[in-house]
Amino acid sequence: MSSDHALTELIESSLDQVREMKIALLRLQAAPTDMAIASVIPCAIPAIHQLDELHGCQHIVEFSSAFEGVLGRVRGAELCAEAELIAVLLSSCDLISDMVSQLDSSDRELIS
Repeated sequence: MSSDHALTELIESSLDQVREMKIALLRLQAAPTDMAIASVIPCAIPAIHQLDELHGCQHIVEFSSAFEGVLGRVRGAELCAEAELIAVLLSSCDLISDMVSQLDSSDRELIS
């Protein structure tokens, strides 16, 4: 598998995983006290960590790791799923998606 093809697959996988997180967060936003919903929010974006391992996207990994840490605290009931927090987490999903999507062909040339 070419490096470019592997990067494309990791980008698509990362975006899918972020979409899944966003869907779970939207469910939690509709029922913020439902810990059953909070407990099934994915706590990691594995494809983003693979992006860093294979292509050196440390800035994305650092941001997503901080994001994942907050999600873990929501899942563990250390943080309440208040509207403001959910709004920040949803915005963070958008930012992660934007950063991953910006790995266009010019970035691929730099990191391959």
